[in-house]
Amino acid sequence: MRVENYFLRYALPCVYSRREKPSDLDIEILEGCIREDAPVNRLKLEELFSGAIERIRRFSGIQDIWDEQVIEDYFKRQHNLDVINGDGSYVRATRLQKNISCVYLAEVLEKNGLWLKVKYKSFDGKDEERQVNGEFINADVSDKVYIHFFHAVELER
Repeated sequence: MRVENYFLRYALPCVYSRREKPSDLDIEILEGCIREDAPVNRLKLEELFSGAIERIRRFSGIQDIWDEQVIEDYFKRQHNLDVINGDGSYVRATRLQKNISCVYLAEVLEKNGLWLKVKYKSFDGKDEERQVNGEFINADVSDKVYIHFFHAVELER
């Protein structure tokens, strides 16, 4: 998988909740890039996801963040801290907004077409369940998946 598409799996779910989001056409193109592992322009990603890019650069301490390990480390180790601590746009987020904004490792309880019912522990230790879109991964019941907003973004490695 291309590093840009790995980043997109985690970053794209954020755009659906933003006030100023990319055009529907841009979103459709980016979703297609994930599905087909097609090339994505890094400068376009840096423009569309400037907040996430800046947080990854700050976390990693490097300017060229286009390395899968750097991106994985950010989303799996630092992202939730940024959300919980109210960094940037999360400054006024409610518990519910923070909960859906965090990245979690979840267990797939049910599969219905592209939709997965998952179970996970929220940032404040509560057992939670929710439906997520599993379009970008091939998950089955009992698999562990990383979720972000209402999307399953990656199988546990």
